[in-house]
Amino acid sequence: CDSSIFPIHHDVYGIPGARRFPHKISRPHGVIQEFPVSTRELRISGYKFRVPVSGGGYLRLLPVWLIKRAIKHINENEKQPAIIYFHPWEIDPEQPRIRAGIRSRFRHYINLNRTMDKVKYLLSSFKFAPIGEVLKNNETKYI
Repeated sequence: CDSSIFPIHHDVYGIPGARRFPHKISRPHGVIQEFPVSTRELRISGYKFRVPVSGGGYLRLLPVWLIKRAIKHINENEKQPAIIYFHPWEIDPEQPRIRAGIRSRFRHYINLNRTMDKVKYLLSSFKFAPIGEVLKNNETKYI
């Protein structure tokens, strides 16, 4: 089981053409069950692009109403589970500040004081479960 594919274009990471929803990746030595971090696909003026809506900096940066709307769309319209994550340091607004460039400081420290409230709100708005539990209970539904 893995969740390292982020199906977006980004200057540091991401695989823009990757599949957006849970799937299996078969290799000669075995199979990986991939759960990509959730994105919302949008079309504007004929152009299609993916917006990251959950996890890490996007969870901290985006307004919670937008994240909730995207998760609702993924669940109800696309009939897929939303995959979200956060790192432990992202719920610690008192963490030490390191010297870094402005871009790195922005990406790392933006809205640390709001992350826990967002997580609590989302937990009260949707049903979440660890990926292992989803696999155990609904393995063939999403993979």
